[in-house]
Order: sequence, then C-alpha cells, then structure tokens
Amino acid sequence: MRVVHRTSPRLLFPGCIVALLVALVGCGGAPSAPEAAATQGGLALVCGGRIAGDGQVELPGHVEFEFFKSVLRDTVATDTRLRCVAELMDRNPTITKLDISVYMDDTGDAANSMHLSQARAETVASWLVAHGVQRERLLPRGFGPTHWLVPNDTAEHKAMNRRADFRVVEIAHAPAFGSTATDVVTAPVAPPVGPALASAASVPAPRNPGLVAASPQPTAYAIVIGVEKYGGGLPPPTGARADAQQMAEVFHTSLGIASEHLQLIVDEHATKGAIEGALAWAKASTPQGGRVYFYFSGHGSPDVTSGTSYLVPTDGDPRYLDATALSLRDVMDKLSQTRAREVVAMVDACFSGAGGRSVLPPGARPLLHVRADATPPQVALFSAAGASEISGPVPGGSGGLFTSLLAEGLGHGAADINGDGQVSLAELSEWVSPRVTRAAQRDNRTQNPSLVVGHGLGASDTVILEWGLSTK
Repeated sequence: MRVVHRTSPRLLFPGCIVALLVALVGCGGAPSAPEAAATQGGLALVCGGRIAGDGQVELPGHVEFEFFKSVLRDTVATDTRLRCVAELMDRNPTITKLDISVYMDDTGDAANSMHLSQARAETVASWLVAHGVQRERLLPRGFGPTHWLVPNDTAEHKAMNRRADFRVVEIAHAPAFGSTATDVVTAPVAPPVGPALASAASVPAPRNPGLVAASPQPTAYAIVIGVEKYGGGLPPPTGARADAQQMAEVFHTSLGIASEHLQLIVDEHATKGAIEGALAWAKASTPQGGRVYFYFSGHGSPDVTSGTSYLVPTDGDPRYLDATALSLRDVMDKLSQTRAREVVAMVDACFSGAGGRSVLPPGARPLLHVRADATPPQVALFSAAGASEISGPVPGGSGGLFTSLLAEGLGHGAADINGDGQVSLAELSEWVSPRVTRAAQRDNRTQNPSLVVGHGLGASDTVILEWGLSTK
C-alpha cells in the first residue's frame, strides 16, 4: 500500500519493503570485500549479515560505549560493526537514509538517559561520516530507557538493552533511461516496539486513501499509545491498538508530523516505564516554541479514595495505581515541561470506574464523582467523556467512538466547519462532541467529550491544528 507524500515520494511500508531489502551474505566475520561483489535486489551483500523485512540491519559485532559517556569503546566488536555499516553504505549508494537508534537500560535518570542516548547516536553518525558516509544519509536518534528487548533484571540483560540498532529506511532507485526523475522508496521511521510487533513500529499504510494532507509541522512531535492487551485479568478495551495506529497515521499523513518525530507504542510494549521514557523523549527533543501531541487509547481508572484519574499501562494494576499507573495530572505536567509552546492531548479513556474504558479494583464500587483537574497553562486536554461517564466503542464496531470521529475530523478535514482551509481546536471539539453524544444516545448511554484548555493558550479557536487544507 502506498501513500502520496506532499513532496511526492512513494512510501513503501514494512509489509512491502521485503522485496527491496534482502538478505546480505558474503565475506565472513571481517569487514573485507568479497572476491566477487554479489548483489541481490539491487543491494550489495556485505559481512555475512542480512537485512530483515522491516529494514533492520544485522551485521557482525555490536557498538559499545564507555560507561555513562558518549565515547565509543575501542573494541573489536565496535570496530567490526561500524566498519561493516560503513561498507554497507559505501557499496549501496542507493541507500539514502539509514536510521541509527540508540537505547539505554533502566539505570539512572530517564531524562539524562534520553540526552545521553541522543549523544551516543550522534557519536556513531560522526564515526561513519569520518569513514566516508555522507551526513545527510544518516538519521541518528536516541530513545533513552525505552523499547527493551528483555527485562532489566540482570547485568547481562541490561547490556542487551543498551544497544545501537541500524535500519535502512529509504532507498533511491536510479532513474529509468531517458528520465530525469528519481524515485525514492521509504519505510516510515518510527521507533521499533519490539520483535513481536515489528510491523506496528511504523506508521501504518492508510486504510482510507482519502486522508487529507495539510501543511507540514516540522517542529511538532507526537506520542501515540494504544493498550488493548492487559495482564491481571483486566478486560481488553477492544480496538485500542487499532485506534492508536489510526491516529498515528493521521498525525503523520494529515497533520504533517515527520515520522522520526512520532513514537507509536502499543500493547505489551506500552509499559509504565516505556511511556515515561516517551515523555522524557518529548522533553529532550521538542524545540523551543514547538508543539507536542499526546494520544492515549486504553483503560483509565480512578483512585477510589481521592478520585484522581490514572492512565493504565499494560503492566498497570488498579489495586496499586500510584505505583503501577500514570496519574493523568502528572502526564500533563510532564508534557508541560517540554519547550513546546502548545501541547494538545487527546485521551480515549474514561475514569468513572463504571465500565467501558475504565476499570476498578475488584470489589470496588463505581464513583459518583471523579476529580477533574485543571490543565497546565500551555496544555489542552480533549477527553472522550465527562468525569463520571463511560467512553464506549463505535455502535456495532470495536474501535473507540471518540477516536473514530477525531480521525474523520482531522484525517478527512471534516472538522473544517467554516471552510477556511484550517481546523482549530474549537472546530474539532464543535464537530466531534455532538456527534459522539448523539451516537452514544442511540447506543443507550451517555458520553459527552470534554475539552479543557490551559489559560496560557488563550481561546481554543486560536489553537490551529491543521492548515493549508484545500478549500475546494
């Protein structure tokens, strides 16, 4: 499946990229040239490694750093891996973008680890540049203490989680005879969410080719979370994972957020630690005056004593919310600590404890009142339901009703009520909210979305979410 980009490259997503990214076999353990340069699918084969279907590069060795520094360790493993990567890029000039993703274990402060991982990624890129790889072909990114391969329960496991991964994300093919155009085929860049969900790591190909493409937002970042798989016997909020994938698609294609600025975290990978790491990533990455989008689809839960609202991660336990879940207020506070001028949060969960996308500890009774906190000054929070209501699915469907209308309003430009080519936060709320209310009533329940706008943002009609839409 393909998406037409604003700059007109053709996007080829991980399910299709297998035809282009093929196994590399060849020269054994050392990064030396084979006697005959073997190729397959247009790519040279080097160092006895291979490239997986999602573009992940597997080569001998591994990258090591000095303890809590961004300095490369002078080891055979480091030298072997980096020289093989340099050879791969040298032999394949059609690889126009190589993603360098550096991860940390759970040691130390999350924000510091995020900064260090970015510095380490930049160090790897500098080494490759010094060995002949053009800087514009590299995309160094640090993800800090997120996306662990194994639990951080032993020194060996911690070492496995401290890693530098390489992934081919863009290939340019030589133009056909007589043509002056160059086709660029890309796999969208998003952090991997784990081996079991490799295909979910990238922004998915649109299910509806009618998605609009507004003006790009180069300084915007987005965190998109969908949790449908829960432990401890919690019922699944059916469709939550698909909700998150749909909104990631809308953020990328319709709101013009660069794929390297978007983190999509779903199901068993959406742990409390991973979500906190993503918040630290947003704080470290968002430039002064930028914008942050936050989206969550899954269970909410109220504290039965205080009425505090919590977002429940995949490893959350309603009996111990303070230790295992994330207070909605704390999440909003952390988002406000970024350098963003505006933060727009969208939450398809509810906190009443009365069912739907809300859970309570066993034996607890639904609350009559859930505390509704004000948001920080530069944060706007658009929630699927009122404090004491249930957030439910599309009637007759499985995905969230609120999310389905968010996606239609933004992804198809339907919320451009006045036809001026842009969608404000006020317009989105005015378009989504009554439709949710009416659909819920037909399903014999009450659901009224809630918009709370921090005083630092001014009126909601001044917060423009999309612009540059066709006014035809």
